[in-house]
Amino acid sequence: MKICHAFLGVSILFFLSSCVTVSYLGDSYDTTSEVKIYYDVNKINQEYEIMGQALGTGGGNFDLIKNKLVERAKKEGANAILISGLGSETSSVSNENQIKASFIKYI
Repeated sequence: MKICHAFLGVSILFFLSSCVTVSYLGDSYDTTSEVKIYYDVNKINQEYEIMGQALGTGGGNFDLIKNKLVERAKKEGANAILISGLGSETSSVSNENQIKASFIKYI
């Protein structure tokens, strides 16, 4: 019985640490179907405005967080995402990765 409880506890901890959340503050437009990702502002060859800022956080890998940021950007009507930083926070319970990004709307 103790093994079952230990397995359940580890499973719940793994599930909670792998959840990804995206916080967004900014303007919203009609949804878009395609979002381009930039890592360098100098690579953006179109006129644009920063429509908002986002923070993706989760226990998964950075690709999982990036995918959730893209989903949210589409929902908010962004044409592109500019990744501005990576980080991680470690506590006694979990390790969470973070991606900071700006959502971009082409003019």
